Amino acid sequence: MAMPLVIMAAEDFGKTGKETPQELDGDRALMQRIEAIRLEAGKRMGMGDVSKLVVPKPALVSRPAQGGNIASRYFTPHACHKAHAVTGALAVATAQ
Repeated sequence: MAMPLVIMAAEDFGKTGKETPQELDGDRALMQRIEAIRLEAGKRMGMGDVSKLVVPKPALVSRPAQGGNIASRYFTPHACHKAHAVTGALAVATAQ
């Protein structure tokens, strides 16, 4: 729906989902793990080598801090989006 995503549980990376985009971007080990998963996901999605592409986009999901059904952090793919791209929001909402 709207954008190929790799949706991952924040807790699987030792994250709460409440981290700021700056905190996530600053965690180089996290960003390297996300990129490795993104590259493998691209292969499994039939996209081949996606190392020079911006899709699939990674997203970390978690329980919301207050209200709602889900919290998510969307990556562009090499930096956490400061808000949430509409295409990413549609894809996360559809996957839920």
